[in-house]
This record gives sequence, C-alpha cells and structure tokens, in this order.
Amino acid sequence: MLFSVIIPVFNDEKFILSAVHSVLDQGFDDLQVVIVDDASTDRSGRIADDLSVKYDNVVALHNEFNVGVGLSRNNGIAHSSGDYLIFLDSDDVLMDGGLFGLHEVVSNTNEADVVSVVWMDEFTEEVNNAFDERRELVVDDYIDSIIQAEYKANFCWSYIVKRRFILENDIYFIDINVGEDVDFVVKVLTSANKMAYCPGLFYLYRGSGRLSKDVSLGTSVGLLELVVSLYFSLCGVGLGRNRAVEFVLSRIRDVLRILAVRLCLFDDDVLIGFKADADRLSQRVNDSDTFKKRGYIDHHGVDFYTDLLGMVKYLLDLVLGCVDRMEVSKVYLFCASVDSFSAVNILMKHGYTVKGVFDNNKSLVGKELCAGVKVIDVESVEESAYVVVVNPNNNTFLDIKAQLVELGVNEVNISHLNMQ
Repeated sequence: MLFSVIIPVFNDEKFILSAVHSVLDQGFDDLQVVIVDDASTDRSGRIADDLSVKYDNVVALHNEFNVGVGLSRNNGIAHSSGDYLIFLDSDDVLMDGGLFGLHEVVSNTNEADVVSVVWMDEFTEEVNNAFDERRELVVDDYIDSIIQAEYKANFCWSYIVKRRFILENDIYFIDINVGEDVDFVVKVLTSANKMAYCPGLFYLYRGSGRLSKDVSLGTSVGLLELVVSLYFSLCGVGLGRNRAVEFVLSRIRDVLRILAVRLCLFDDDVLIGFKADADRLSQRVNDSDTFKKRGYIDHHGVDFYTDLLGMVKYLLDLVLGCVDRMEVSKVYLFCASVDSFSAVNILMKHGYTVKGVFDNNKSLVGKELCAGVKVIDVESVEESAYVVVVNPNNNTFLDIKAQLVELGVNEVNISHLNMQ
C-alpha cells in the first residue's frame, strides 16, 4: 500500500466527514485512511465506525481516554501500513487531485524520506511552501530556506513522510498539548537524507480563523518541555551540519518567544508556580555535557525562568511604549490572537482602556477575547480611533493599515506591535 492517511479527531463531528471524503473522493485506491478517535464525547467516534464499515480501506481506532493529538497520531502510525504517511487534521481537507500528483512525485524521485507539499490557509488565502518546480531537494538547502523565513514550515501535515524512515529513526510525537508539530518536523528534517517537493496545491488548512485562547499554565509548561525536547534533538544532528543546528536553535528561540507572550498573562503567584517547572526542565538540559561540549550553551548552563522573565519585561516595555507614543489612554487592537490577549492584559493592568479588538474574520465578531474585551466588526471603526495592529508580519500590517485608512482612520493613529 502506498499511502496511509492518519486523521486524529476529537469532538469534530461537523468536519470529520468532509476530511475523510476529501481523501476517498479523489478515486486514488492505493491507500488506507486511519481515523483515531481521541475519546470524543460527540458523534465523531460513531461516524468513524460507520466509515470503517462502509469502506474497506478505512480503519477506525478509539483511544480509551483523551490523550491529545500527538499521541493519537502515534497510535495511527502504529496501525498504518502505507509506504508513506499523510497527516490530515479532522477540520482540514486534501485538495482534489493532490494524491495523484503526490503519487507521481514519489514514483519518480529516488526514495525520498520526506516530501514537502504546498498548502493554503483558507482564511487568509495565503499559499505556503510553494517555490519552483524542483522535484528533488537538498535537505540543508531546504532548511536554509526555512531559516530565511521564506515560508511556514512547522506543521506536520505539510510533509509526507516515509513510514520506514519514521520507524528506523524512532521519530514520534511527544506528549505535549501544544507545539508537538514543531518537535516532529525538526526531528524529521534533521534526520532525513533525501527530500522531494510536490508542486501543486495539496492541503487546505482551515484552522487559522479560530480564536485560540489556550493560555493555561499547563500549556506553558508544555511549551517549555518542547524547548527541552528540541535541545535534545541537537544531539542527533551530525557534526558539521551548521545550518541544521541553526535551524533547531531558531525553533528554540521562537518557542521561547511564544512562551514569553503567554507568561504576560499570569499573575505573580502563578509565575512562582511556573518557576518550579522551569527550574526542573533547566536542570534536565544542564545535566547533559553534550550541549556544553558542542557550544550550544555556555558553561553557566541555561536558566529558563530568568531568561523568560527578561523576555516578559521586554514585552511589557514594548507594549506600553507602543501605546505611549500614541499619547492616548483608549485604544483598539487589531487581530484576535494570543498576542492580542497578552497585550490587552498588559494595557489594562497599567490603566489603559482597550475598547475592543478588530478582526477580519466575521465568525469571531462578538466573542470575548478576555476581561470583557470583545472582537468587533472592523467596518464599525470610528474615524478618530487609535488602533494598534498586533501581528508579527509586516506585510500583513501594511495590508491592515491600508484597510483602516480606506475606512477613514487617520494614518498617524495606526501603530504596529510585533510581539514575536
């Protein structure tokens, strides 16, 4: 069998059918679909069973209790039989004809360990991982492109991976509730010897239009566990592969920045509780001599808690400085995100009023971001409004700025805040 499509599902009865049929309806027969129901409390598990009865190449698995998307994918890998693994989230879809295009690539390339595919964000309509028509890639050249931020590369479903390669290199998803993709992709790319590229749109991502508010302490500890796992991934990178080392270190820096944003939401007593976990995980890294011998950390070792507090202080100064320059006490934010969540928290703690958060996703309008601050329709913006656009991408900021100016907002009243 050529392909195994692994679909973890948890309480996604509204979307699971469209995900599965985006695979089956392509008419490509040399595959299996492995649905892993992660102890759903809705009809997802029953739908999976019905599909397995109706189609011989659909397998339905059921976790005894909820374990998360990463371990559910591991369960799917253990029960797969295809030469190549395709990961599909239950609320996303494969693009029509994509499997035939992928078949052509894997049939005409020299035993690629991993294949990079093109995907599109349904909400932003941004196409990612699209470059030229090359079919075979040099792994470190691809990694260098990621470092240069030419495209997003942290999602496991943007790679098709050979099952034998996964098993031989003991690559699995770690048990954390956020960021498991990052760890998996780093291990895949730093272990792969041969890589290919599949041109043509393959995957439609439909998740960016959702309002993520997963900012719990448990999630923050999970992100730090991800950082530790990434450090240990460095041990598997061959000496002399400088770009691969820089790639892993860049992922570590990115995750720490994301974590610092979340820590801005916590009160001092919660941060004290976080310190115990941070010290424990720092010690795990410091106990390994490999990192010091290779120069990945200095002789003092790492101190995640102290480093993160410094980053939190920087973010606090950044947010307050951005609004102070506008010389106002009442502002709107633009972009409903965890970054905005943190910015709202910082501003309100320091006496500012956040009147609302604009977002172009109409389905988010009316939802509460935090502390009574709601997402509002950008069409209702006042011409005299002061707006802080919270987004790491400068081109996105320029697009939003042009949109606001067109709606009558004074250009000098629009500011850019990049918390990443």
